[in-house]
Amino acid sequence: MIEKFRNNVEFFEITGVSDGMGGITGNTQTSKGTAWARVERMKGNEALTMEQLLNAIPYKMTIRSFDLPSAFDIGTYRVNVDSTLFSIHSKAVDEYSRFTTLICWSSAEQIS
Repeated sequence: MIEKFRNNVEFFEITGVSDGMGGITGNTQTSKGTAWARVERMKGNEALTMEQLLNAIPYKMTIRSFDLPSAFDIGTYRVNVDSTLFSIHSKAVDEYSRFTTLICWSSAEQIS
């Protein structure tokens, strides 16, 4: 499995400023580091097991746990792979805390 970590991914933290009315405005993306990952497009039957009807195919990213940024929160982070931003839906760690699996969806945003 280690030899399949071929994609260099970059983590971005999304932060915003309160607009005073209970919302957030002015989202900024701050780079929080890079890691090598195994990025796989999930099959349709794997997407159906998530009990949702999806328009987009989710991606599974496997990363060494120690490569993740400290204070990693799936709600405020996005992942950049080959200039495409992915929003993180879920995170799972294996029983030995060696690998972290992220389920991500591609967003419409591109990084140039």
